[in-house]
Amino acid sequence: MSVAQVAIARSEDRWHLARFRGEAAAEAVDEPGVEARLRIGRFDGTRLVIGASAIEGLGSRAFTEMHIETFERVPLAAAVTVTNLPVDGDLGLQLDLRAGYRVFDWLAVNALAGWNARTINHYGFTGGGGLTLNW
Repeated sequence: MSVAQVAIARSEDRWHLARFRGEAAAEAVDEPGVEARLRIGRFDGTRLVIGASAIEGLGSRAFTEMHIETFERVPLAAAVTVTNLPVDGDLGLQLDLRAGYRVFDWLAVNALAGWNARTINHYGFTGGGGLTLNW
């Protein structure tokens, strides 16, 4: 069984300080990390987000996200991520498309579809869903 907790402090959605605390099998992990983001565009409008993060002992990632807020209640996003998380191993590529429906100004339901590749022999499609809370 594994348990993970990530605590993040943010300032105006521009930079983050992260601390990862987790437990997997018999080994406990408590590592510091950092994340930085540059947002071009309005926070609640169409925007480009470029960023990078690293957690000591676990790995790092660099990402570019395009958020499209053309339709009032339908947030759309596309993302490209290069990462070696979660095992600080080979670099991998993630391509994600997200679409949602904003139920209230502070709550959106999301669906995600994407493709991941770690090596030529390790790749596949991904999918998921989630909730986004804004305040």
